[in-house]
Amino acid sequence: MGPEGTTTKRLGAAYELFEESVLDIAAWIDFAQQAGYPHILLDGHSSGASKVSFYLSKTRDPRVSGLILIAPADDLGLQADFLGSKYAEALRRARALVQIGRGSELMPPRFSHDPLSAISYLNMFRPDSPNGIFHLKTPPTLRRSTNDLLAGITGPVLLIIGSADNSLRQAADKFLQLIADRCSSQNIRVKVIQGASHGFSRQENELATVIAEWVTTLTPQP
Repeated sequence: MGPEGTTTKRLGAAYELFEESVLDIAAWIDFAQQAGYPHILLDGHSSGASKVSFYLSKTRDPRVSGLILIAPADDLGLQADFLGSKYAEALRRARALVQIGRGSELMPPRFSHDPLSAISYLNMFRPDSPNGIFHLKTPPTLRRSTNDLLAGITGPVLLIIGSADNSLRQAADKFLQLIADRCSSQNIRVKVIQGASHGFSRQENELATVIAEWVTTLTPQP
């Protein structure tokens, strides 16, 4: 409890819940719409790609004209790879802390690269977390299932990744094709930028050109 009966809540990346990103994205779209922008695109990099994909899949927001996914990452798979046999132990520790009301307690550093509370860790990395939107291990026959979040994406999509992205768990072109196959959109462009890292360092201009050229295909030109 805070002063005079108010409640307090810790904020920041260490305490975030993946699903709450919908509120942030909706607020920025509201802002852009109120500012008079007629064409709104969602652009997410790395974990941001997971969040904008989740937003559009869940809301089907008609104000969004297209989706740009830059270096989408399998955060769930990467975390499991990082911990190996300790992954199950980490989930048990997080779940136990949440169950006894200590969900805001930070997880031990050995379980996470960055400071993360137990409730956030469980929210982000449990096997059925929506943060696993790019954890693509489902057999091809199950693609576009009603339970597949990517199947909810129907509008234009631009997928971009670097061939030297160190977050990749498989070949860049194969990973992007898996994503494209699961989306319900009929307008998808896939681009692998050769030699580019996860952050596109020193290849920002090439990245910007790919995006700009794609955007011009969506909006009427004067």
